[in-house]
Amino acid sequence: MQVVEYFLQRVEDADQTLADYGQMAYDTGLSLHDFSETVNSVLDVQRSWRRFFQKSWDVARSWKRLAPAHSHLPVPVVVLLAMQSVAALWGWHDLCACLGLAFLGLLRPGELLQLARRDLVLPAQALHPEDRLYINIPRSKTSSRGARHQHVRVDDATLVPFISALYASS
Repeated sequence: MQVVEYFLQRVEDADQTLADYGQMAYDTGLSLHDFSETVNSVLDVQRSWRRFFQKSWDVARSWKRLAPAHSHLPVPVVVLLAMQSVAALWGWHDLCACLGLAFLGLLRPGELLQLARRDLVLPAQALHPEDRLYINIPRSKTSSRGARHQHVRVDDATLVPFISALYASS
């Protein structure tokens, strides 16, 4: 079928054709991302079809449910400790602190790079000083969809005193 012929079909037939293509793509091991982008590109050309493409999106939803989810593995603790040790030995104390905060605070790289000293609340600055510190995340990735003000608590018995000593005077 030529591209022009595809867009001359009835909307129900076009949706079924794309749903069949999605099933074939799933069966042959193509990516869900490519199929979703194909549906989106068809709907970009023919915007009036947007609310009628139910079967195609049903295939994509079923595909997503069937596909095994895989997350990125975090850095192993041993590798983190090795990186912190090298940073400390070379006198890169800020890097050592940032690595610990990023790992233990589960920070995204962008969140870590935006941090300033004013975003750290050390135990001595808290109303109830304890062995924990807080990180204010000024502009998180999800702030437009969720809570606008986010923070992280870090209560590691080794990292908190190290960061407190490092940044107490600043």
